[in-house]
Amino acid sequence: MNKYLKKVVEVETKYKNMLHLGANENVLSPLAERMFQSSLHNRYYMGPGEKGVATFGRNAAFKGMPEIERILDEAHRKAEQMLHAGYVSFSCLSGAHAMISSLLSLTQPGDTIMSVPSNQGGHFCTKGIIERTGRKHVFTEYDRKKLTFDVEKIAKICKDFNVKAIYLDVSVYLNPHPIRELRKAVGPDIFIFYDASHTLGLIMGGVFQSPLEEGANVICANTHKTFPGPHRGLIAFKDGDLGRKTDHFITHNFVSTIQTNSLLSLAVTVLEFNKWGKKYAVQVVKNANVLAKWLTEAGLRVRNVADRVYTKNHQIHVYIDIPREEAIELFLRNNISVNTSGALGDKLFLRIGLQEITKRGMKEKDMKSLADFIIKILKGENVLRGVNSFSRKFQKVDYGFNI
Repeated sequence: MNKYLKKVVEVETKYKNMLHLGANENVLSPLAERMFQSSLHNRYYMGPGEKGVATFGRNAAFKGMPEIERILDEAHRKAEQMLHAGYVSFSCLSGAHAMISSLLSLTQPGDTIMSVPSNQGGHFCTKGIIERTGRKHVFTEYDRKKLTFDVEKIAKICKDFNVKAIYLDVSVYLNPHPIRELRKAVGPDIFIFYDASHTLGLIMGGVFQSPLEEGANVICANTHKTFPGPHRGLIAFKDGDLGRKTDHFITHNFVSTIQTNSLLSLAVTVLEFNKWGKKYAVQVVKNANVLAKWLTEAGLRVRNVADRVYTKNHQIHVYIDIPREEAIELFLRNNISVNTSGALGDKLFLRIGLQEITKRGMKEKDMKSLADFIIKILKGENVLRGVNSFSRKFQKVDYGFNI
């Protein structure tokens, strides 16, 4: 088995030294990582219980874990405050699990549900989940010039097809969604799910938008992109009573174990974010726009949302004229990881995310060096030595608790 362990260690070292510019990953703080490594990973958490005994259903009883309830309660309260939610559930194990659990709990077989097609930035699995679980499906409409949803067309589709719920499952976007306008157009009865997997940290940091205050009923998200936590899921409800009732249904039907170690890691990250989240979120958006500015001044074409504003979140979209496989290979050859996409116009671009390198301590002044690397790589130059030297300067994880 030593050869397998050696290989895993090699990959760990490689990924630690790499510059990760994908829009879909982040790093844990030292304390959150320590919680994730806890030996409690092999122990069920069934709640604190009464006098250390947790009951489940009519007959089952387990040992409770009251010792960790204080940190979980505090994390729930802080998450509710940052999301302006009546209730927040930490019960789900991933963003897709949160999507499945919320859709099955809050809609009925035969209901028509709207989601976002992939060419508008939507997630690949939503339509299949909706249809496989006996719901009907329709797609949203998007205004590519304005880079936002076409509210008028969406409202018409909702009326024509008797849509019961809208699931905004977007992973490629630069602007906040027009939730207020959408709520006004579709009325009070259609359920609006806001998937915040990409922008959860920016929402909780108060720099993007506040979906529940603007008219969404529910936020679903994973917790490892702009929110720098472990790979888990989160559901936030505007209505606290509905949230508690739904969470009870989820934990009694769609969850067996909620994985104690990652739950503790999530709780720690929430408390860290309550302390440093605003500062971090502001820096993410600053870094993204400064990097986009340098790339534009060098002659690259970067999508922008307004005059001298390239993005309002963590993503920037840099157009390229080479195949996606070739682009990824060029960057990996120079120890940089990136994503590509063709959404919102069908022209290929790099979907660069600034959330992880910001967590590693980079500021606006560092974006010029990063831009130079990207420009040279796209010209076919080898900058591996420079990238490695640059990356070594940012090994410490900021905006979190040390041990």
